[in-house]
Amino acid sequence: MSFIDTFINYLGEGGAVSISLLLLFLIINYCIGYRFKLLFKGRKIDARRSYRNPKLMEGCAQERIFKELNDRIDIDGEKFQKLIELKLSEFKQEISKFSNILGTAVLLAPLLGLLGTVIGMIETFSSLSSAELHSSSGGIAGGISQALITTQFGLLVAIPGVFISKYLKKIERKTYLDALQLQDLICEHKEEK
Repeated sequence: MSFIDTFINYLGEGGAVSISLLLLFLIINYCIGYRFKLLFKGRKIDARRSYRNPKLMEGCAQERIFKELNDRIDIDGEKFQKLIELKLSEFKQEISKFSNILGTAVLLAPLLGLLGTVIGMIETFSSLSSAELHSSSGGIAGGISQALITTQFGLLVAIPGVFISKYLKKIERKTYLDALQLQDLICEHKEEK
């Protein structure tokens, strides 16, 4: 039996909740992939060194805000300050994209697993009350199996998601602080002119 066949049987034993967990797993992985692609390259940028040598920022999230602010450094003080606020706000939105979706999906996974557990236990007790120990849905064994599979799947989806989500949030904070530091360096340079 191949891995795919085993996985399909596993999903089938977990019932409808397993399909929901699989969709949640795919959403989590998409969000993680997007955030890694956006944030990972800029995680080790040193703002002061990068300000002196902008080539160090190539391909990083911080590069765009640096270029936009540096290219418009000749704007007068108040307009430049408003531009900085606007660009930092846009930058913050860009680097936090899918952060809330990822956090919500990670929280939902164990709850969906718990829902599968409740459904499985209801099926188990229902088969006990009607004396259908060998019903078409598996009776006691089928209900307990469904309960355990969905709980396991929910935890398998959530646990790595929690750690990766926290790690990405840490990189996001560092990326934003780097952008703030670049903004300060640009403002210092503007004042020197």
